[in-house]
Amino acid sequence: GGPSGLLKAQGKVLKFDGYRKVLPPAGKQENATLPPLREQQDLVRLELTASQHFTQPPPRYNEASLVKALEKEGIGRPSTYATIIHKITSPERGYIEVKDRRFYATQIGKEVTDLLIEHFPKVMDLKFTSHMEEELDQIEAKQARYNEVLNEFWGPFSEALKTAEDKMPALRGGVETGEMCPLCGRPLLRNYSKKTHRYFVGCSGYKADPPCKYIKPEEGEEARPQPVETEHKCPTCGKTMLERMGKSGPFLGCSGYPECKTTMSFGPDGKPVLSVVPTEHTCEKCGQPMVIRQGRRGPFLACTGYPKCKNAKDVDAEGNPLQPIDTGIVCEKCGSPMAVKKGFRGPFLGCSNYPKCRSTKPLPPEMKEKLKELLPTPPKKTVPDVKVDEPCPECGGPMKLRSSRKGYFLGCAKYPKCKGTREAPPELLEQL
Repeated sequence: GGPSGLLKAQGKVLKFDGYRKVLPPAGKQENATLPPLREQQDLVRLELTASQHFTQPPPRYNEASLVKALEKEGIGRPSTYATIIHKITSPERGYIEVKDRRFYATQIGKEVTDLLIEHFPKVMDLKFTSHMEEELDQIEAKQARYNEVLNEFWGPFSEALKTAEDKMPALRGGVETGEMCPLCGRPLLRNYSKKTHRYFVGCSGYKADPPCKYIKPEEGEEARPQPVETEHKCPTCGKTMLERMGKSGPFLGCSGYPECKTTMSFGPDGKPVLSVVPTEHTCEKCGQPMVIRQGRRGPFLACTGYPKCKNAKDVDAEGNPLQPIDTGIVCEKCGSPMAVKKGFRGPFLGCSNYPKCRSTKPLPPEMKEKLKELLPTPPKKTVPDVKVDEPCPECGGPMKLRSSRKGYFLGCAKYPKCKGTREAPPELLEQL
C-alpha cells in the first residue's frame, strides 16, 4: 500500500555455468550477476543510498572516431572519407588544431560553422546530407534521374546562396573596433592571421609609409616590445637588421620586410647566424627551391613552399641531402618500408607512410653500428655548474640545474630516488 517506484538493475543472468564450475570469475567484472527474479515479484528495500555523479563531456574526435561518426550518420562513403578528413584538418583552412591526435576547433572554425548553420540550415542538417547520399546511390543504380535530383537541390540552395552573399559578414576582412592606435592615432582593425589561425587587433596603418606595426596585446598578455635597430646589416639587401622578439626568443629581421624576408638567429656565442641558407637543390615534389633551416635537432633541408609542401630532408656536414637508407625492413602494421629517422635521443626506425601510420621501432644493433658515423647520436646538452639555493619541494634536499627540450629547470639531486622538480627562478635564468 506504500509508494511505488520504477527501478532499473543492469547485470548478467547465468543460464549455464559451464567452465565457471572450475574457473570462477577473476578481476574487474563489467556487469554484476543478477539474483533469480520473476515477473511481478515484490522486492524489499534493504537500503537507500544517494550518490552524486557529474556528466562528463564526450571525448573529442580523432580521425578514427570521426569516420565512425560519419558512417553512423550515413554521411560520405569510404571513397570520400579521406577527402572530408583532409579538408577539415587542412592547415591552410585553419578550422581545427590537432593536439595529442585530438581535434580542437579554432576560432575561425567555430565562426564558419555558426555562419553556415545560420545561412544554410538545410544543407548543414545531417538528415539532408544522408538523404543526398541515398539519392546519389539511387542515381548510380538507375532508380532516380540525376537532373531531377540536382534540380531539387539547386533551387533552394541558389536562393540561400544569393541571400548569404548580401547578408553573410566577411570574417577575414579588417573590421574596425572603434579604438584608436596608441602609437599613430589610426583606427584599430580586427584581422585574421592565416599563420596562427587566430584573430588579432592591429593598426590599420600597417600598409602606410612609414608603416605602423602596432598589435594590441590580448587580455593577460604583455605588450610586444618594439623592434630595436642593431649594427648588423642584412646579408641579402644591405639594410639594417632589427632585433625582434619571437615565440622562441629574440631574433634579427631585416628592416626591409616584407620585400626582404631575411632573418637571423643568435648562435651559442651570441653572434647572428642566418636562419635560412639558400641552396641549389629543388624540391622533387613541387619544384620550389629548397633551403637549409635550423631545427631542434640540427640543420635540415626544407622546401620553400611550406606549409603547402612539407618536404624535408636530413643533410650532411656540407649541407647536401642525405640519400634515404634502404633498411630492408617493412612496417608490421601497414607493410610500408621503414625509414631511418632522427629523434631527440638519436636515430630510430619510423614508417615511411607517416602520418597515416605512426609505427616506430628501435634500430637493430647491427644497423646502429653501420649508421654510427652517418647519423651520430646528438651530443648531450651541457648544463652550467651553478649554485642552487632552492630546496626540493618533495624531500627538502638540495636541487641541481637540469635541462630538457623545453629549457632549464630545477631537479632534486637525489634523482631517481626523489623526482621533485620546480621551475628555475628568473634571476638564475638571467645569470645563464
